[in-house]
Amino acid sequence: MVATGHGAETRPAVRQDPSPPAWLPLQDAVAGEWAEYETHEGVRLRYEVLRISGLGVATQVTTRRGGRLLGQPAKRLDDPTVDLLAAEANRHGASRTAEPAVVEAAGRRGSGLLFEDRWTDEEVPYVRRTWVSREVPFLGVVRMELYGGGELEARLALVGQGSAGSSDTHADR
Repeated sequence: MVATGHGAETRPAVRQDPSPPAWLPLQDAVAGEWAEYETHEGVRLRYEVLRISGLGVATQVTTRRGGRLLGQPAKRLDDPTVDLLAAEANRHGASRTAEPAVVEAAGRRGSGLLFEDRWTDEEVPYVRRTWVSREVPFLGVVRMELYGGGELEARLALVGQGSAGSSDTHADR
């Protein structure tokens, strides 16, 4: 998978608008759809939409390392009218930019957005880049990279996606 728009360098993104658009992929979530990611440490996270109700989007998160389950699957409930990526940026007091980007994952290539959040915590500058696409289930994340002081601290990369009963790309388990 590839996400283009910026590499690992820490130069600022070009702002297209005075304020980045809201990212609300849960508004069209479908029960049974899933997305699986791998971290830079080899941990796999699988997010599966369980149900949609008036209370929100219920999701199960399963964590594995080397094919082995780590703990019990966690359940979460998210409000589809809340931009979860912006909420996380706001939690850090981050400045935020967005620009169009070409994204490629799970054998597909398409257009998307690159959100870049910048903040400082205890005198350490942080940069989080998140590439998103409407083609990816749950939060639409294709790739996320977090740098602290110029060093990679966290990364999520889409390795599979699909829906219950479909022949979509399935991640190795």
